Amino acid sequence: MISTLSRTRAWAVQCFLLVAMIFTLVAGAARAEATRVGLVLPLSAQTVALKTEARGLYDAALLATFDAADVELVLVPKDSGTDDATAQRARAQLQGQVDMIVGPLFSTQTTEFIDLAVPILSLSNNRRLAAPGVYPLGVAPEDEVTRLMQHACALGWRRVMMFAPKGDLFDRLEPSAVAGADACPGAALMAVTFSDTENGIKNSAETLAKMQSAFDAVLLPVGGAQGRAVIQSLRAAGMSPEDLPMMALSSVRDGHPHPALRGVVIAGPNPQDRQAFERRFLRAFGRPPTRLSGLSYDAVMVAAHLSRRQDPEALFTPGGFAGADGRFRINRDGRVTRRLAVLANGPQGWTLQAGTTTPPPVADPNPAPAPVPTPEVRMAPIPDAAETPMPPRAPQPGHDSQPGLSRQPQQNMIQQPPAPARQAQTPPEPAVAEPAATPEGEEISIDETFFR
Repeated sequence: MISTLSRTRAWAVQCFLLVAMIFTLVAGAARAEATRVGLVLPLSAQTVALKTEARGLYDAALLATFDAADVELVLVPKDSGTDDATAQRARAQLQGQVDMIVGPLFSTQTTEFIDLAVPILSLSNNRRLAAPGVYPLGVAPEDEVTRLMQHACALGWRRVMMFAPKGDLFDRLEPSAVAGADACPGAALMAVTFSDTENGIKNSAETLAKMQSAFDAVLLPVGGAQGRAVIQSLRAAGMSPEDLPMMALSSVRDGHPHPALRGVVIAGPNPQDRQAFERRFLRAFGRPPTRLSGLSYDAVMVAAHLSRRQDPEALFTPGGFAGADGRFRINRDGRVTRRLAVLANGPQGWTLQAGTTTPPPVADPNPAPAPVPTPEVRMAPIPDAAETPMPPRAPQPGHDSQPGLSRQPQQNMIQQPPAPARQAQTPPEPAVAEPAATPEGEEISIDETFFR
């Protein structure tokens, strides 16, 4: 009897050890399957604006890991600096170590990472990067021009004058303007180009002022300091945005009030779509998010969505994603389309003038089998209740030597004119009952080029 009991106990112990071993192996395998995301940002940037933006992107990515509480994500931050050598070093350190890359911020650096053969959710807005496997999440200037032309059509501005610098910028944005005119019955697009010099802008602005009775609105496919200089030159020549509508790229705003911008219209994400993200970010880090920080938040949430679904096709969900700055959709050809609103500069800063529109579908040359139609994916509703637990304030980001940052449940550890078109009437602009102000002082932009 004693011998039988001993054998039973030994068998029970062996079973327990076997179960424990299996559990350990399964847990180890689960840890090995954690999604590792390379976060490539210009952490060592020297300019205040770029350094502030990099910190905002870093913190937004960290916030996303907490909001994706059901998925094990490991952030592997690397410094891309602002030079090719630093980006190449980051690339070498990430090779074979990550499942996906968020960043870099600039298109010239993004190309350094393409041969890593992992999906790249670039933070650039340069659509020329777009290709299967490379998805620039930034708002493309081409889409801004398209939205502005829709707005012009809806308000009856049929004769649009495109005033742009000679060269690559004009060549890249003119097709979007032409397509916008073609989609508006009775519309005509005219174009005047200028040399990108102080005298060139001044002389062309004076010429344009003499012609202003021939058009209803001016399309300025320029932004940043150049855009502000062009608008000032037009004002000096006798053309005022308050009297003659002027539409420009969103990068004309840089976080500071510019009297010359009063009355200027831009296209961009709807500020109302961003409010929940801004409140949560403010509670987490004690300061408002930077203008681009929603990009890294969205990218990390997409990574979490892919990890959750374990299906690469989930990246191309037909309904798109509900991101920090509103809905966006990732297409197989690499293009990312976003819903854009129209904002105007007034006494209260940038205020909403017209609501968002759904991006047109993108033709897929190699479509996958048609999935069951799905609504847009809410990657994670951004909690807005005061009692929502918040992550601790993130430490100052390190550089290449910093280890991976892991987020596990219950564990906080340290992104010339075309002929008038005759097509279907563009739907009227959605009504906006209460324009929401977007204070200029809360925004910090990267005033580099229009295609960063």
